[in-house]
Amino acid sequence: MIRDVPDAPINLANDLSTTTDTIIRFTWAEGKNDGGTPVIDYDVFYDQGTGSFTQLASGTTNKFYETTLMVIAGSTYVFKV
Repeated sequence: MIRDVPDAPINLANDLSTTTDTIIRFTWAEGKNDGGTPVIDYDVFYDQGTGSFTQLASGTTNKFYETTLMVIAGSTYVFKV
């Protein structure tokens, strides 16, 4: 049986209750289509304005992530899951 590729996660949002000047915590929800099999883990990437994403985590099973790298206050970061 051929399975579809699942939809990307949706509603990626900064968790303002736990984000600080040097740690970013964000959450997301499953995409609407799971491709026929439940999604059990996620990969997390970031870009610091270079146009190139770097992997932060692989196999994240929760629908949230807290950065382990020290972010720089006032800098812009783009995350994708």
